Amino acid sequence: MSFLVPFVLAESYLFGLYLPFQWFIYYIMPPIAILAAVSIDFAANKVSFFFHKNKHSWKKLWLRAVTVFLVVLACLLLTVRFGTVYGKIMEGSVYYSTSDIKAYDAGTWLRNNFSDETTVVVTDVPGFWFRLYSGKTVIAETDQIIERNAIAASVLNLAYEIENPLTLVRAYDMTKGDIADENYVSMNDVWYKVSYSAADGNKISYRTNGVYKANISLSSFTRESDFEDHSSPKKVTFNYFNDEISLTQTILVQNDTYPITVAWSLSPIENEVTDVALYLSTFFDLQFSFTDAYIPGMLDWQNPWENYSNAKGNEWAVVDFSRSTLTDTYLGFYDATKEVAFAFSFQELPNWGNVGALESMQIDAVRFQYNFDKIDINENASFTYQYTTFSETSFSGMPALTDLNGLFDFRPATEFELKSRDYHDYITSENIGFIVYDKNQLDTKLIRCKILELVYSNDRYVIFKIRNAS
Repeated sequence: MSFLVPFVLAESYLFGLYLPFQWFIYYIMPPIAILAAVSIDFAANKVSFFFHKNKHSWKKLWLRAVTVFLVVLACLLLTVRFGTVYGKIMEGSVYYSTSDIKAYDAGTWLRNNFSDETTVVVTDVPGFWFRLYSGKTVIAETDQIIERNAIAASVLNLAYEIENPLTLVRAYDMTKGDIADENYVSMNDVWYKVSYSAADGNKISYRTNGVYKANISLSSFTRESDFEDHSSPKKVTFNYFNDEISLTQTILVQNDTYPITVAWSLSPIENEVTDVALYLSTFFDLQFSFTDAYIPGMLDWQNPWENYSNAKGNEWAVVDFSRSTLTDTYLGFYDATKEVAFAFSFQELPNWGNVGALESMQIDAVRFQYNFDKIDINENASFTYQYTTFSETSFSGMPALTDLNGLFDFRPATEFELKSRDYHDYITSENIGFIVYDKNQLDTKLIRCKILELVYSNDRYVIFKIRNAS
């Protein structure tokens, strides 16, 4: 049965059932260990029997030579394969760690202190085994290479998600601190974070009542968010405001075009504002190596180090651009190693911007700024741009880099399905009452989230009770 069960589980995908492969090792490791021990014992007995039966007919010198040869061969095999064996031992220890004593302690505590029927969402460690200890229904994060558990991913990150065939947009309330939204690209049907924006990377300057206020981070503003996913286009709206000015950012995802649209609007609250400058940043995740950039009039699929406007030693270099220097309305970036592209298209060109690269030649950020001389009461200033990201594996019709701009006008033959996920809906529909995090994966910013209450912690795991998801 120990061999039959994992075999059946391994074929379960044929029936639409995807199970974490970590489960298999619990079934198959004990019989493999027993089989190995029995095989070694059988071989040792056979060698011993053969030796005693024939030792009088062998010459001692020949016997010693064979013995030395076998010992040396065994040592060489151990030396050559040591790294692989050690790696597999450590891999096995990781699998078994999903059922460690700390998980048992956390599950037992939850069972004893909260006896009501509820669902628990857990990280991949402690995984599904946590239900045995807690007695609760468990939704566990899984390895997305096998199959992504969308419910667990959304709830663990307290995130909103909108997914088209090429790009996944993930947005947050104040659950991840200053990070407002992230973008993921599909590579072989696995999502990888490619970029993000954060309130502390976006700044505004303006003059009101004769006082000039420079470079105020949007992280100092009150931030509210709204998620509309019951129609198309689906959108996420962020509203930043203080006592003097309000800014609204809207991210729209449509089912008839791949690019994502971002619209910003600014309006004063009590008095007119003048000399307004809104500075926005998009940061690339450094797991990607965007080394080639197209900045029309400045770079033709080159690295910023090849034609920089400013640099600090070997630490970083930037290429500046402006409305007067740009000869086209889009910017492009390419990772030749992973064959991933990222591009912006501006409906209104920014007044100023730059593209930065690190010492490694990786492009790490794109920044641009919009200026407005004056915004009166009951008026607003606005601008719009689009961006898109995709990989060779997710978009078989990936255009040549020189034709990348055409993707912003491209329309698929048929409309595609947009998938959206709201962690509030999952918490309600699945009756989720607790979230368990492996401390190694815990984003400490979540601790300050208002809907989470820390109720238990040990050396490895923390348990949060969900106060109110509304």
